Amino acid sequence: MSEDIPQVPRTFTDAKGAIWDVGLTLASARRVDASDFSEITETKFSILKPDRQLFTTLISDTPLIFAVIWAACQPQAEINLGISPKEDPEGAEAEFLERINGSAVEEGRKAFWGALSDFFPEHRTALLTLTENLDKANRKIGERIRLMGPELDNLLEKEIDQEMDKLKDKLKEEVESEV
Repeated sequence: MSEDIPQVPRTFTDAKGAIWDVGLTLASARRVDASDFSEITETKFSILKPDRQLFTTLISDTPLIFAVIWAACQPQAEINLGISPKEDPEGAEAEFLERINGSAVEEGRKAFWGALSDFFPEHRTALLTLTENLDKANRKIGERIRLMGPELDNLLEKEIDQEMDKLKDKLKEEVESEV
């Protein structure tokens, strides 16, 4: 592997400390393709036959990306969760998702994109550029929200004051109508 290609971890740690290896293999990709994601999205896609829509959808849809990660990582469930996905598929998936907190979302997303770029080396530059641009956009959004903090606080205070005034008026009307 070239030295100028950044290395991205292919694992993430869930909220209870279990480590999940997101590295894609032909078997895990076939498991993903055989999975039913209809509860999460109407978009039909294939990891083995990716298109631009797949990448666009996955980068912006956290529930979908973790459904895909779950499909890829199911064989690790018995060790990490103590639940067999073959014997209790709903219970195993529910326990997996229960362990996905904010830091696991971020780590899992990075691990998945790294694994995807390894699995499709011909798309590596595009995938890494896409994720870098998403990270930059998220940082900019965070900074803008931080800078807007005082303005948002003022707007919220005004909204609260208006709602309180409405409630006071309504209460006053009700009291006067009873007298």
